[in-house]
Amino acid sequence: MDVDPVTQDERRALAADPATPPEVLGGLASDLALLPALLANPATPEATRQAILVDFPHLRERAASDEPAMREPSRPGSSPVGSSRPGPSPDAAFERIRQRQKNADQAYESRARVERYRDVAQGRSGPTNGLAVASFVVSLFGMSLLAVVFGHVALGQIARRGERGDGFAVAGLVIGYIGLVVGAWAVLTRL
Repeated sequence: MDVDPVTQDERRALAADPATPPEVLGGLASDLALLPALLANPATPEATRQAILVDFPHLRERAASDEPAMREPSRPGSSPVGSSRPGPSPDAAFERIRQRQKNADQAYESRARVERYRDVAQGRSGPTNGLAVASFVVSLFGMSLLAVVFGHVALGQIARRGERGDGFAVAGLVIGYIGLVVGAWAVLTRL
């Protein structure tokens, strides 16, 4: 019986039906979506079960819960269904799965790295820079020159270390420069 012209729903029904002939169940083993149903079907030949569990070891838990008497595959390299099944070999399938996992791991690491950089760029990581706070506080007390010096040093440290406090540093700089301009204007108007 050729299983290719039937729809996916019909294939799913065949995989779950215990009355399906064993040779049809073996042919359905090439469809990854049907593997859990094939493992749950008591009519699935033992060789097909063994091959599925060799090729897809993560299904062992599901198979064990469906049928407690399920045996482990005897030889990991021998797959009677894998050799008769059309398409790529089990090694190629494993290699594709490994490559997908590697790509997923790289994407996760890349996403985590981007989030770390974004946190640093937005000033959300690390402690608050002490010189930035000092620049702001000193500028409020009218020590403008000290506020400007502290503010510039603080911005350099924040950029290098990824600390928070760039708002304090900029506020200290703005108030400090305004204080310097007002002070210079007051001195120049007295002369």
